[in-house]
Amino acid sequence: MTKLRSRIGLRSACGTAARRRTCRSVVEPLEPRRFLNAAGFVDVIDNPLMPVKPGMSWIYRGVTDGEPMKERVTVQPYTVQIEGVTCNVELDRVYVNGELAEKTHDFFAQDTSGNVWYMGEMSRDIENGKIVSREGSWISGLNNAQRGIIMEAAPKVGDTYAQETAPGVAADQAEVLTLHAHANTPFGAFKNCLETREFTALEPDAVEVKYYEVGIGVVKSQALSGEQEIVKLTAFSGG
Repeated sequence: MTKLRSRIGLRSACGTAARRRTCRSVVEPLEPRRFLNAAGFVDVIDNPLMPVKPGMSWIYRGVTDGEPMKERVTVQPYTVQIEGVTCNVELDRVYVNGELAEKTHDFFAQDTSGNVWYMGEMSRDIENGKIVSREGSWISGLNNAQRGIIMEAAPKVGDTYAQETAPGVAADQAEVLTLHAHANTPFGAFKNCLETREFTALEPDAVEVKYYEVGIGVVKSQALSGEQEIVKLTAFSGG
């Protein structure tokens, strides 16, 4: 199974069998060996377009390559340290045809300006209840991986930024398209969403748009090329 485009990140950089043979993954315990100065970061992620607070949860439903999928994201009650920075943790689980297909822990931190940084992910592909791959995993500071901005403090149309950089594993980037997009979902209709286009040099044919609503975060995600996938928010709890 190819990696799905989950809530955060394209999740497709190591999708094809040929690319899986060349991709490297992080399999070590979460013990970063290099630390940066943690000054400039805060403990709370309250960016309006991407809040990440313990107890928050999101449920998405949609279709991937013609198969029904469900995605459940929950912010965990604990934090981890990466490069000396305190990171909040999201558990992201993707189900296809009712079976757990992916389980990922994503790590985020916010700087004093309000930008939210993506610090890494521990990703597992699951088949028949067993982990079959950890492709796509990376931690900032390990194996030359570098953190990236996942949400700007003040997005402006035309802004382009790196979300994650891990040689041979992840190279996702995003571009701000508009601040007034419409997104209709089972949870509600939104009229002033931030819309971004996500792409990666590792898989040039993979392009995705995401829609972010103030106070919620991602409400809709749709692949424009590559895998046929669209997911929409069906439930949200602010914790």
